[in-house]
Amino acid sequence: MQYWALKNALRPDNSDAGVDTDAILASWVYLDPFTYYQQNIINSCTIACLRMAFKYVHGSTPTESTIQATTGVPCSIGDATNYFNNYTTDYQYYAKYGASKATMKDDLYSCISAGAPPIIGLKLTSSDGWPFDLACHAVAIYSAMSDKSRFAMCDPWAGYVGEPGWRWYDRDADKLFSAYDAVNAGYMY
Repeated sequence: MQYWALKNALRPDNSDAGVDTDAILASWVYLDPFTYYQQNIINSCTIACLRMAFKYVHGSTPTESTIQATTGVPCSIGDATNYFNNYTTDYQYYAKYGASKATMKDDLYSCISAGAPPIIGLKLTSSDGWPFDLACHAVAIYSAMSDKSRFAMCDPWAGYVGEPGWRWYDRDADKLFSAYDAVNAGYMY
């Protein structure tokens, strides 16, 4: 009932003016301020994302080399989850693999709503509109639309390869799920 009342309130004459009111009603939910870290070596994307999570949730972060000494490189989502949870009790992450699109959207959004950035493993291809071609890559998500239709992420690869314009970008949930589903790297939320 509240949805329809609000939807109709947007158009005083109650006409269908061709406006997608769902898009108008949705808004970004941010983790702000959010600190970006680039990866320092070719396979350390998950560790760079883990550092972003530490900085946001805990206020400080171990160095990339300190995390690498425990997790190794490349670092899996499962190892990153365990490392974070063993380091601090400020937030406890869970690792998930093989989730449906609806579950992925719900988990990512609930993590942001709880005040922590989810980290997700993706297969990126420029032919699908991603900025890079990477067979298995991790990004940190720092914002989501309240209707779970879009997610904004920090990409540690962009800093590593000197592409500052691609450090921050957003994708619709369908494209994000396709990249997640293309590789079984999982996500932490």
